[in-house]
Amino acid sequence: MKAGHPYQIIGYRQAVQDFSGVVFPQDIRNCTTCHQPSSPQGFVWYTYPSRAACGSCHDTIDWTTGANHQGGPQADDSACASCHQPQGVNDFDASIIGAHVIPTRAAQLKGLNIQIINVTNAAPGTKPVVTFAVTNNDGSFVDPSTLDSFSFIFGGPTTDYAGYLSERVGKNAVSSASSSTFTFPDAIPADATGTWTLSADLYRYVTLNPAPETASEATVREAAQNPIYNVAITDAQPMARRTVVDINKCNVCHNELALHGGQRFKVQECVICHNPNNTDSAFRPAAQAPNETIHFKYLIHRIHTGENMTIPYTIYGYHGSVNNFNDILFPGDRRDCLKCHATVPAGQQQTFEVPLPDGVLPTP
Repeated sequence: MKAGHPYQIIGYRQAVQDFSGVVFPQDIRNCTTCHQPSSPQGFVWYTYPSRAACGSCHDTIDWTTGANHQGGPQADDSACASCHQPQGVNDFDASIIGAHVIPTRAAQLKGLNIQIINVTNAAPGTKPVVTFAVTNNDGSFVDPSTLDSFSFIFGGPTTDYAGYLSERVGKNAVSSASSSTFTFPDAIPADATGTWTLSADLYRYVTLNPAPETASEATVREAAQNPIYNVAITDAQPMARRTVVDINKCNVCHNELALHGGQRFKVQECVICHNPNNTDSAFRPAAQAPNETIHFKYLIHRIHTGENMTIPYTIYGYHGSVNNFNDILFPGDRRDCLKCHATVPAGQQQTFEVPLPDGVLPTP
């Protein structure tokens, strides 16, 4: 909320219900998250505009004076649909569907994709060579040197990640008409074992035209989904890391979980960096010691415990950002582990059941 803050309801016996701190866990423009097309009145949100409905989100509008409303004052709802039709021609127009387009899903974006074709020279003490292809949705080749950001991350072992290599590709890839190769400047550790996982983060900036009214959204990061490619270092065959969290369950609440600047989408990539050995020591000021673990298992449970935590949980991140999670509200019962954890076939041990299988680390 902008103007309508605080938002409080006074209830029975003068009890104050304060909703000012509630945050919707995805972009509020995902209207169909709640307004399901299959429901009896699921179409009302985009076919019957009104001051009450629209003003519940656009709460800085003064309908009497017309302030913050390009259509001017509105004494009633009779004229709303003359401008705000269900759907127009372009993204970000005055139509209801067009006005609620999320910039990273604009139709004018070409779509960015990466395929890892193979990885060679991947043995302890050697510098791996990656063959890959970056393309648009129509299959046309994208020169990786034209991207605004492109990095490979390579970590292992998949039994539980202990370390990783992270390299910026930039203009260091060698490209042909349909694929590219990149040689890691750093070698795989000489004592590396098992299987390692290769993933990538890449995006380009796109200036939208037409664009949203908000100037900060006129240029977007168009990012590719993170590839997951397992490479046998000393194993006879590549062995994937166990699946603990189902990203589809994450997206029931978050719609599309996209972190670290909207470029990281896959849980199987998250755990490479957010491993049991990693902390926020690279960014935490010395005066704020001790360092805090960013082990994925610990991190996610702490974040979703949020306001119920009895001690502070603060992570220092890029550019000195301070991220405190003590005010997070989880909209459910945290004891329902299958809200996030992957469902396993009948008869198999659930990923959260104890005793844990051999080789699986308990939460610290």
